[in-house]
Amino acid sequence: MWYFEVSTYRMKQLLTFLLLAYTSGLYAQTKDELFLRDTAMIAAELAEMRHADQKNGRRGNTDEVDKRNTERLIEIINTYGFPSPSRFGFKGNAGVILIHTPPIYYDTVQILIDNEKAAGRMSNNEHAYINWHINGRLGMPAFDSTSGIKMIDRHRKRNKKG
Repeated sequence: MWYFEVSTYRMKQLLTFLLLAYTSGLYAQTKDELFLRDTAMIAAELAEMRHADQKNGRRGNTDEVDKRNTERLIEIINTYGFPSPSRFGFKGNAGVILIHTPPIYYDTVQILIDNEKAAGRMSNNEHAYINWHINGRLGMPAFDSTSGIKMIDRHRKRNKKG
């Protein structure tokens, strides 16, 4: 009996230790470390989101897709940081997805993009483009170079093709 009680006690200690070690390892990882680990999954999700956005945009029923994409992208940004092309090493679609953010998410997305820009995970132009949408698409986004203007032109050309 005594042996069983000691074993149970030690087992609880061991399980507690393992649980703490496991969870502390998860929390010790930075957004950048998590991003590097899961880049392929994020890229696949972004491609799927963009495809759904374009497909439903042609049909005129984008509200539900935009809502779902925005919710998932908020989760991705909270976990991994903004998935910008500079972090991917190739072109991502997060900015294009976020310029379709429904108004109910404007405040949340504004806080996220401000934090991501401050953390260096988002370029000035990506921030300006999304900020332009959130603030009513008035005038031109406040880009800091011609690369932002080229980004808008590419987006316009894609939309005309659809």
